[in-house]
Amino acid sequence: MSQPADQDMRGGDLFEALQDDLVQHVLSFLPSRDAVKSAMLARRWRHLWRSTPAVRVNGSGNGFRLFVNSLLLHRDGASPLRSFEIDADLLISEDSDGEYSAYDPREVDPHVDLWIRHALSTCRARSLTVRIDDGAEIMWSPRQQRLSPPRT
Repeated sequence: MSQPADQDMRGGDLFEALQDDLVQHVLSFLPSRDAVKSAMLARRWRHLWRSTPAVRVNGSGNGFRLFVNSLLLHRDGASPLRSFEIDADLLISEDSDGEYSAYDPREVDPHVDLWIRHALSTCRARSLTVRIDDGAEIMWSPRQQRLSPPRT
């Protein structure tokens, strides 16, 4: 006689019963920072965040830039990306020493251009959403790629 299903699951890991596709689908609804943290929930989930079909990032500052750069660097490039969403406060403003950068102080951080190019070309994102939180209307257009001459 077999045991009831709830008795079989008592001693086991419930996360192990979930299929990878289902876990990745659920992770795609979370902000990417939380999806990455999910790796601690189960050993088998350690790398599942790398192939979720959506990247959702929000934040500001250097820590945010480093997180997004690392996230995109470690993402599985073979996995299709359904959507890429950036919600950030990344306008270039005064430096810590009070000097303005070489860019217009109302200009969007160049990292945003790099992330968008990566999402569209490398990850082949089907949907792109970019929100720059500032409250002011910002005119944004992609920067031209600048090729520097080789140093001799």
